[in-house]
Amino acid sequence: LLAAGAATIEHRPYTIFELVKGELLGFSPTGPDSYSAAFAEIGRDLARLHDIEVDDDLRATLRCDRPDDWEFLLGECIGQAHVTPADAADIQSWQGELAAKSGATWRSTLCHNDVHAWNVIVHGDRLGAILDWGDSSWGDPAADFIGLPLQALPHMLAGYQAEGGQVTSE
Repeated sequence: LLAAGAATIEHRPYTIFELVKGELLGFSPTGPDSYSAAFAEIGRDLARLHDIEVDDDLRATLRCDRPDDWEFLLGECIGQAHVTPADAADIQSWQGELAAKSGATWRSTLCHNDVHAWNVIVHGDRLGAILDWGDSSWGDPAADFIGLPLQALPHMLAGYQAEGGQVTSE
């Protein structure tokens, strides 16, 4: 998305997009180990997204996710065979450990809320674009890290932290 507006001269909303060349990560013939650079770029993009200041008027228009929505999303990923039951068990275990250490609070941010291999375009081993912003919400930024393969997480977190993203519950 290059630009968007609520009204033009004729009082009609508009969007202007740029064509991004590449392939959907979900259809890539190679495994996730081939995309460490793309995953790091996704992490950097997420850090920039999570750092956007959102005024109260805009925030009021966004869906607000509960901190336990990750369980629903994980269930959907399992049901659609995007996550194996073994990986899901690991994610649930990690979530339990994190919840025990962090308490019930988290920092709400603007979130994409639908980052997965079929919403990521890669060009070679690089990120081309993150697609489908229709599920954007106000909530726990951790939700943006659960839709890609577990092998992506260390690279995403490294990119996230390199861009200044904070991995914290406060």
